[in-house]
Amino acid sequence: MVAEGILRYYGMAAGKDVNITPSGDDQGRLASLDLGRIDAAVGSPPFDIIATKKGYKILARASDYLKLPQNGLIATDKKIETWPDQVKRVIKGTIEGLQFIKNQKEEATDIFARWARVEREIAKAIIASHAAGYSVDGSMAEDALQAALQDGLLRAKVEKKVPLSQIANGRLLAEAQKELGLK
Repeated sequence: MVAEGILRYYGMAAGKDVNITPSGDDQGRLASLDLGRIDAAVGSPPFDIIATKKGYKILARASDYLKLPQNGLIATDKKIETWPDQVKRVIKGTIEGLQFIKNQKEEATDIFARWARVEREIAKAIIASHAAGYSVDGSMAEDALQAALQDGLLRAKVEKKVPLSQIANGRLLAEAQKELGLK
């Protein structure tokens, strides 16, 4: 998805201008680079850190080309209608976690390094790489939501228009933000 988005940005297409070869997970892609089987790879942190230590160059960062959200909380309409308090508690917990990562960087890095079983330096770089895209209040820019929707429709080869209101419901987020004193 990331490779195809960057290619589209430059007016190119996978399979026409560039061949995309499945190479497994980040370690598989790194091994494929090392063996000369591929010329470039897309990877998530710490792939970028490990690859640069091995002498590879970062050609592009997805965040410079795509406005896709990193993550989102997804629930069915039935879940939202039946258990709104539970959904709101999850939203509030997520917001508190995002604020912890932003405000207690050192402690967040230590926790992540232990949980992911990686060196602290790598944990810090992973958090720094992702943190720029994190929301501190749980909200998501409308253009990022629209980009995710369009990308999903494009990949599914669906040509109909789908309004954002059909896939996004900000009511419980707004309530959670208000309860946390953010809005």
